[in-house]
Amino acid sequence: MQQTTQRYDLRGRAQAHLAKAEAAELPKCREIHLELAEHLFLVAQGLSHDEAIARLKSKQGKRLAASS
Repeated sequence: MQQTTQRYDLRGRAQAHLAKAEAAELPKCREIHLELAEHLFLVAQGLSHDEAIARLKSKQGKRLAASS
C-alpha cells in the first residue's frame, strides 16, 4: 500500500515538473525539468534511482553522438 502511494506521489511530482517545463522560458530550465520528470516516471515504474540515472545518461550519450 505504501509503495503504491509513493508511486502516485512520484508521478504527481513528475507531472509538476512537466508543467514547469512547459512554463519555462529558458531552454536549459525546460531541459532540466523534462529530465527530472522522466527520472521520476522511471522510478515510479519500479526502477531504482541509480538505474533511472544510468538510463538517462545512456539516452543523453546517444543524443550527443547523433548530433555530432
